[in-house]
Amino acid sequence: MSVRAGGERLKVLTINGSPRKDGNTATILKQLERIAKKNGAKVEHVDLVDLDFSDCMECMGCQKGTKCITDDDMQGIYGKMQEADLMMIGSPIFMDAETGLTKSFVDRTFALLAPGKGSDPFDTRLDKGKKALIVFTCGMSEGGVVYHGLTVRYFDTLVKLLGYDDFRSFIIPVPPARKGLLKTPAAKAMIEEASRFLVES
Repeated sequence: MSVRAGGERLKVLTINGSPRKDGNTATILKQLERIAKKNGAKVEHVDLVDLDFSDCMECMGCQKGTKCITDDDMQGIYGKMQEADLMMIGSPIFMDAETGLTKSFVDRTFALLAPGKGSDPFDTRLDKGKKALIVFTCGMSEGGVVYHGLTVRYFDTLVKLLGYDDFRSFIIPVPPARKGLLKTPAAKAMIEEASRFLVES
């Protein structure tokens, strides 16, 4: 994982969609970042709560032109997504879904879709060969089953629409005491599988 063809370091972009920069979701993301860095990757961490960006306004400016016309902090994120070989997104589950911050971010990635040709309604503006890893945290021990629909939806968005080549998604229950998260069986299994995915990227 440390270098790509041509000797360039792998670039990882982390998007934390939690309103807390030191919460359970951030704890998992930072552990994965440590693994990535250990294997030589260049990692950039973004907390959405620190950005100034709006919801998608459905103005269709990005379809009439070549990019989103809303002038806010998402403009910088588009470039980071294009540069990154691997994107990690993390969000706690609030009211049966990802946070509003995360959903707004995902909605704004519509600007990375160009009008399609033929029977395809869209064509991605992102370069080929990218990978994505998604982590959701929740307070339900059976969250992996209850919230499986989130995994399906993010697969459709990232792989089928935005053109990511490979994808992994994890739903991690948080211990009642909110301590020892990384030592729980679910987190350990996730870290083991995610580590393989990161190293193989």
